[in-house]
Amino acid sequence: MSLDLSAAKALFEDSEANRFYVDIPGTRTALSKLQNATKNPFKIILIYGRPGTGKSYVVHRFFENYHTDLPLFYFPEPVFDPHDSLLDIWETITGKRPEPSITRQALLEQFKTRSADPVYILLDEAQMYSEAQLEWIRILSNLPVFKFIIVIHDIKDEALWARDHFKTRTFETIELGYLSAEQIGEYINKKFLLLGNLELSNLFGKTNFKRIYKLTKGNLRDINRLMHRILEILEWRMTGIKNFLGGHLKNKYIEMAALDLKMIHG
Repeated sequence: MSLDLSAAKALFEDSEANRFYVDIPGTRTALSKLQNATKNPFKIILIYGRPGTGKSYVVHRFFENYHTDLPLFYFPEPVFDPHDSLLDIWETITGKRPEPSITRQALLEQFKTRSADPVYILLDEAQMYSEAQLEWIRILSNLPVFKFIIVIHDIKDEALWARDHFKTRTFETIELGYLSAEQIGEYINKKFLLLGNLELSNLFGKTNFKRIYKLTKGNLRDINRLMHRILEILEWRMTGIKNFLGGHLKNKYIEMAALDLKMIHG
């Protein structure tokens, strides 16, 4: 048996744009809710959860899946501007760019005259927007032409604050949580099967998934970091290995990776 550990590492590069996407129960549910919501008269969808629960992953995947069918505009960083961004959106959907000197109110009046399908604006890291910016988002959400999908970290009272801020708007909330040990196993196995190599999938077993859960608490970002480092260690120590250990991975390699990442201390 020969394991392509170099290709396997790429599966766990920690990026929302990672082309090796797999869905798991939480993300499947969130994507289904987002898809269904596009058929309903919502104004705002709030996606929230603690850091590392896959929020950005979900909204990026939604954009990738539907941007050719829907007028979606994705702002992965908190750079949405009620004037300049709307100029860009208007130019994209009409092919004409308004004069830069146009007032914000006049620009909104132009959007009000548009009778085509609504424009979907996806805002990630929304907890970083100022009160003034959020007030403009609230104003824009009053217009039939705009629908917002907002991603926010559920830390301290931020998610509750965001819901209160938009409590007069028609919206749906989608909460994402950390993965269980079983879900970690599903996630890792699906990742490996993207390479079409059952040997890689069989390398990790239930005891490995339980240990990974104990180290990461189900945080998707930490799972990716840990798996990437595990595979780096295996590649460095045993490049081109055959008949690897005759069974599942020994937990000592997971411990070594965790030590290297300072998830635990020796």
